[in-house]
Amino acid sequence: TGAAMAKGFVVGSVTKSNLFPLVYNSSLDVIFLDLAMPGMDGVEIIRFLAKKESAAGLVLMSGHEDTVLQAVRDLAIDHGLAVHGILRKPITSGELATVLDSIADTEAKAPSNGGRVDFLPQAGSDELPSAADLEMAIDNGGLSVAYQPQIDIASNRIVGFEGLARWRHPEKGAIPPGYFIPLAEEYDLIDGLTAYIVDFVTDDVKNNPDVFENMKISVNISEKLLSNLTLPENIVSNILSKNLSTKDFTFEITENTITSNPKLALDVLTRLRLKGVTLSIDDFGIGHSSLSRLRKIPFNEIKIDKSFIANFDYDIENRIIVENTISLAKKLSLTVVAEGIEKRIHLDLLKSLGCDVGQGFYFGRPMDVDGLSTWVTAWREGE
Repeated sequence: TGAAMAKGFVVGSVTKSNLFPLVYNSSLDVIFLDLAMPGMDGVEIIRFLAKKESAAGLVLMSGHEDTVLQAVRDLAIDHGLAVHGILRKPITSGELATVLDSIADTEAKAPSNGGRVDFLPQAGSDELPSAADLEMAIDNGGLSVAYQPQIDIASNRIVGFEGLARWRHPEKGAIPPGYFIPLAEEYDLIDGLTAYIVDFVTDDVKNNPDVFENMKISVNISEKLLSNLTLPENIVSNILSKNLSTKDFTFEITENTITSNPKLALDVLTRLRLKGVTLSIDDFGIGHSSLSRLRKIPFNEIKIDKSFIANFDYDIENRIIVENTISLAKKLSLTVVAEGIEKRIHLDLLKSLGCDVGQGFYFGRPMDVDGLSTWVTAWREGE
């Protein structure tokens, strides 16, 4: 027991005497935090990590009841820490593997800033590339897109894919989206990065009709772009230049993005809807907005954050939240997408609650277009 520190790994029990050097002398990606440790409990460690502005994500572990786990999760989020998951003790190897897989395959999304802090190394780090490297990759075709399938839960048919940005540096290897997207935002590269990704996706859709025909394609939009009043024209002109239809594209925006500048968001997003694209509220539930308040923006869809799906097969509170969200969304005529489906029981429960669309490792991991073509063929043969 204790807190397992992972960037390689460093494993051990944390005490007040060794926590300080661990935080300051290690590039920690993830801390597996047991909430009941001798000498220093989990809440104390959360308070300490927040004070020291730790960028490490947390996986909370405890044998306590769900209400305690959720209270600690909420506390960590309120402190600005990332929470990647919750593990109830005793923990099985399968549950641990699921959490590790989920962390390792973090989706390439614009940061929601909804209680999650993306890892951003200090300037001058030799481990990760610079803004100049990213700009060069954007200019020279150094990024790509991976696609994760979205499945109609009632019919088990493929209805779309989410396009996720990927960057493989020629010397440093795969670069986490949680690093390069904030980097693009900080150094005013996000317009160029988004234009690159939209262009990459529309090229793939145009060149692979056997895969993408009659499918919805989702792409994330950073909050930085909502101050750009030409965004709707820029996006739509790219789609139309490839002889594609705007109705086949969905743009995902996190709820906190919307509420941070509602006037500009309303302007830009309403004009996108007028041009025929679908709008989705991404990571719904981790911010502090009510669905009725968000309805001021003309959304077609909401995506329930995967943190609510990960353990809602046994977490009664999360199940109630998911059930109520689906019920309210239906009354508002919104399509409901659940992300983070990793087990059959997740799918069965969501189906019983009337959820429309599912996305997650249970169906398929993010793939490049060649891998996606093979996956689509296999899925259709199995229908």
